[in-house]
Amino acid sequence: MPPIRFIACLAGGITLSGAGPVPATTADADLSARAGTFVCGGNYRSPDVSALWTIRNISASRVLHLKRMRLYAASGRLIYDSRQSEAPPAFTNVDFGDLQPHQTVQLRTQELGNAGLLPRFLESGERPLQAVFDWESRSGEPMRIPLAIYTRVGPGGTRHALSCRTIEIKQ
Repeated sequence: MPPIRFIACLAGGITLSGAGPVPATTADADLSARAGTFVCGGNYRSPDVSALWTIRNISASRVLHLKRMRLYAASGRLIYDSRQSEAPPAFTNVDFGDLQPHQTVQLRTQELGNAGLLPRFLESGERPLQAVFDWESRSGEPMRIPLAIYTRVGPGGTRHALSCRTIEIKQ
């Protein structure tokens, strides 16, 4: 599979065609920071709809550390915090936490539900979810901002992908 490049957008609401990622623009590819936070949409209604978050370390030399993941219901209620619970199970064979250069991790609400970290069903007033990820450069040196995408997986495996938004960076 060719290298995947996702965008943690500085402007939200960009719809991606199909389920695949889009290349980062030249300007986005040059952004770097020591740490930051990005936010992604999400939906979860067992068993019909789930969210898939794909996070990519695009740095060629620095390790990306995912410090914290929080999920909020539409009401603003915190329903999951990796600081107060176990780390989320990854859909891929990568552990949540450190991502090596060019490594990708996928997290899915279905796995969070199966692990007992999310309620099995959320009422319609509690959806959609908002996922907030805090990250840092493991070395403390600036690194390229990670790229992330949220994919809504619906009935029959239909997919709709949206870029995540960077809401904070620490130089």
